[in-house]
Amino acid sequence: MMPLGTRMPWNAFPLARARLGIRATVVLPLVCGTLAIAMLGLHWIGESEKSQRERHLQTQAWTLGRTLADVASADANRVLLTRLAASYVAEPGVQSVVIANGKPPAVPLTVAIANQSVWTGRSFSEIPELADSADAAARAAETGQAEFRRIPGTIETVELLLPFVRPFAEGPSTPGLVAIRIDGSLLKAAHDIRTRRLGLALLGAIGLLSTGVYLLIRQSVLRPVEAMSRFADEIALGNRDARLKVGRHDELGRLARQIDSLFREVLRREERERAARAESQAARQRTESTLAELGSLKYALDQHAIISVIDQYGYFTHTNNKFCQQSGYRREQLAGMTHRLLDAGPDADAQWDGIWRTLAEGNWHGEMCCRAADGSLYWVDNTIVPFRDGEGRVSQYVVMGTDITPRKRAELEMANERALLLAFVEHAPAAIAMFDRDMRYLAVSERWITDYGLEGREIIGRTHYEVFPELPGRWREVHQRCLAGETVTNPLDIWRPDDADCDQILHWEVRPWRHGDGSIAGLMMFTEDLTQQKQTEAALRETKEQFELALSGSNDGIWDWSVLSGNVFYSRRFKELLGYAEDEFAHRFESFDEHVHPEDRQEVMDKLQRHLEEGDQFDAVCRLRTKPGPFRWFRFRGEAVRNDQGRARRMAGSLSDITSLKETEERLRESARIDQLTKLPNRALFLDRLSQQMQRSVRTGHFGYAVMFLDFDRFKIVNDSLGHDAGDELLVQIAARLREQIRGVDSVSCHLDESTTARLGGDEFVVLLTELRTPDDARVVADRLMGALARPYVIGEHEVYSTASIGIVVGSPRYDRPEDVVRDADTAMYEAKRNGKSRYVLFDASMHERVRRRMRLESDLHRAIAENQLFLVFQPIYDLRTRSLESVEALVRWKHPDQGLISPGEFIPVAEESSLILMIGEWVFREACRRFAEWRKMLGPWAPPSISINVSRKQFSQRELPNVVASALQTYGIEPSQIHIEVTEDFFAGDIKSAVRAMNAIKALGLKLSIDDFGTGCSSFASLHQFPVDTLKIDQSLIGEISRSEDAVAMIQGLTTIARSMEIKVVAEGVETAEQAAKLLELGCDYAQGFYFARPLTNENLIALRLKEVPVDAALPEAGVSSSVPS
Repeated sequence: MMPLGTRMPWNAFPLARARLGIRATVVLPLVCGTLAIAMLGLHWIGESEKSQRERHLQTQAWTLGRTLADVASADANRVLLTRLAASYVAEPGVQSVVIANGKPPAVPLTVAIANQSVWTGRSFSEIPELADSADAAARAAETGQAEFRRIPGTIETVELLLPFVRPFAEGPSTPGLVAIRIDGSLLKAAHDIRTRRLGLALLGAIGLLSTGVYLLIRQSVLRPVEAMSRFADEIALGNRDARLKVGRHDELGRLARQIDSLFREVLRREERERAARAESQAARQRTESTLAELGSLKYALDQHAIISVIDQYGYFTHTNNKFCQQSGYRREQLAGMTHRLLDAGPDADAQWDGIWRTLAEGNWHGEMCCRAADGSLYWVDNTIVPFRDGEGRVSQYVVMGTDITPRKRAELEMANERALLLAFVEHAPAAIAMFDRDMRYLAVSERWITDYGLEGREIIGRTHYEVFPELPGRWREVHQRCLAGETVTNPLDIWRPDDADCDQILHWEVRPWRHGDGSIAGLMMFTEDLTQQKQTEAALRETKEQFELALSGSNDGIWDWSVLSGNVFYSRRFKELLGYAEDEFAHRFESFDEHVHPEDRQEVMDKLQRHLEEGDQFDAVCRLRTKPGPFRWFRFRGEAVRNDQGRARRMAGSLSDITSLKETEERLRESARIDQLTKLPNRALFLDRLSQQMQRSVRTGHFGYAVMFLDFDRFKIVNDSLGHDAGDELLVQIAARLREQIRGVDSVSCHLDESTTARLGGDEFVVLLTELRTPDDARVVADRLMGALARPYVIGEHEVYSTASIGIVVGSPRYDRPEDVVRDADTAMYEAKRNGKSRYVLFDASMHERVRRRMRLESDLHRAIAENQLFLVFQPIYDLRTRSLESVEALVRWKHPDQGLISPGEFIPVAEESSLILMIGEWVFREACRRFAEWRKMLGPWAPPSISINVSRKQFSQRELPNVVASALQTYGIEPSQIHIEVTEDFFAGDIKSAVRAMNAIKALGLKLSIDDFGTGCSSFASLHQFPVDTLKIDQSLIGEISRSEDAVAMIQGLTTIARSMEIKVVAEGVETAEQAAKLLELGCDYAQGFYFARPLTNENLIALRLKEVPVDAALPEAGVSSSVPS
């Protein structure tokens, strides 16, 4: 730092020159800025005047041109237009006014009216004054777009070309054009005068503003800067008492005070540096004295301590003689080597990790095992001290240690000996414990822990008296005797631990163990728990007594066979089971063998032989002949006793009479194959008999059998409406009729002696017809069954009708399994149902393909839902009287990616069977609501007033339906009364109460309800009052009969009369002709839908249909109408 008073280079500049430079720095930018602002202001004024002038000319031209066009379009005559054009020319700046007609290029523009009469009847290109406008005028007339242009070659002359329609009332309706020219030069001159005046005023204002700014800068900036300049001159001259005083409180004032404060700080720092230099000199002298003392101390340490120095990376930088002697390395060998050179043992890495963590905080002290140059190990008690530089970083480590190898070797030898002893104790197979002199546990074997129920090795370190506080006092006497060198033994000691439920019987021995010098170090205890052995002996005695008692009172017969001698002991009960007295049954094995049933003998002997040779379990069930004569069922069990070579030398067992058990099993087996309700064979028995028939047919080559699969068409309705008891009674009566018909006496049934009728479950029955002469025999039986099963059934007070759908499969060599036959019969039955129920169908191969297609259809339908292949179409519903749109019905369609459009009649039944109808139904409801909301937003009052949505029977029965409906209504903001829920009539055929509850839940949300396909199911007019419906939809099958059947007409008229009395609307479905529509109106029907009015429409086509009915001058909502209209 340069001392104060030294001449500074900038001191050579005179103060006046510095002040002049400062003023020039302020004034020049101010003057330049003023001129720039003035020029920008003048430019802006000019541009503003120009823009305003152009707008004025454009507004004037548009006002005159639009007025002329409006008058010309309003049937004005030529005289009026000519006067109006003349009056416009009188306006300031207007040069010409022309009205022309024509449609270029076909019809050239011709002047009809102009302010110059000589122009009339001539085209634009023929008039010199208008020739430069000919192309622009033709373009405007051809495109119908107005054009505003500046006349080429002029400065301020502009022209408006405005096309319009019907220029004159007397001529044909042809396009026209208005052309007006206006000269803006007068307007420009007035604007130029105003611009010059504004410029002069602006220059004056800017000059005054600049003068004020300069005076403000001079007062606020220049004077404080001059004071700081004088302060700098005094410092340069060496004036240490100079002061900078500026009496301001703005930025310059704060800067001046900071400069003055900085100058005072520089003075104080010079004083501190002088004091520091003096202190440094004194410290250097003290350091030299300390180094001398350290030299003496280092010499003393080198003689007795192992010392090394390593840098921060672990490399040796210094070692003393003691280190080299101990390690066996020379100093030149250690150069460039790290401290890890001396590592020994697998734990060195872990130890050094811990050392480094400790050294990061301070010093480390501990023991290290090192490896010398010759491979020998030595131990050092080390202290490591880190040395840090002035910035706190470690620069080196000093390691000082002492040799502790002799002590560590002695400790290691003692530890090895003790570990060997402890390992012997812990792994000994006997119960052994090792104690010190105070009976503290040093080690125990696993057997000790197990025998005495101790928890792991937590007892180590505790005394024997703490572990077993219940020990008797005589144990202390044993303790003292052993410490005196005696071995104490007790062959049988009985005691009970505090937490035990029974006595423990022990054999134990306690003896002392000694140190290497022969002194007693502690005690060793060996014990053997005899409790289990004694208990086993007692149990054996008790078992023998129990066996003798059981032998005399057991219900089973006991036998004991000496395999080597062949003698057999048979108990008295054994002989009684076979009906013999005590002395009537010889004690040899052949006596038993002679009584075994011939059909069972070989199996019993084989099992017995396998048990003797291979050790398999011997448990045989066989029939034995009793003394009275009949055979009875017995269970014969036994177990062999083997010698050391594994050969059976003896075998004993029991004999149990299981005749009653066998009879019970046979009854249960028969019961398991019979349907308990109808007493017909069940599925298992039927398949068994069918399998036997198929095997018989293969053997004989005559496949004269058939399987009939029956399903009853109205069973579920009966079961749901009359109850399960009524359904069971119906099944019993059906079974009786089947049994009766199959046992008939006609020419076919007389051959069906081995035929089988079975119930598979529910209302499904199967019939196996055998000994058929031709396939037509199966048809004869089917016809008779159809007639018998169609007769009414009397169930309690009710008379019930139930028809059957029957599928028939005729025997064929292609069938290998009975299940395949039943499957194909089931397929044929479904075909009968699909064809209208109450009929029979013979299976053919094409039905298999339909089943596979149905399965593929179900699989594809899963993907259709996930991939959005479904879409909606909408069929309008019209008011028959006003022919106005009343509503639309949403109908689901499926466009398959490979098969194209698939009929709803094909995929809806598949969806209903697989429960996919729930997913499809929810999607249809939400999609219909979304479309309806779009129509309301797009078409406003011309949108359909409401929408009808079909809901399947299964979906209508779901408890979640009201939640789904409420969620969709809330999402799309739809009024509930605008939604009509349609459910088919068969929904009401079962449990009417449940149906009414479901309908009330929907009505509670405010929705309308409709019964679809009314007139085809089992609903009656009498029950109609129970349903809270708003609309009835007459099925198209009735509408189709209206011109041919008086019954259909009467039914429709009755329906409309009842519906009107109940305030229910009636909608006719499937109206296809004008005659049908007229007849329905005559019969009192309110509304109709069908191909006569409109086919189902896509969303785009429905919007287009509604837009056609919107008046031309009507205002549609703003939201996206044009984007929704199909192109």
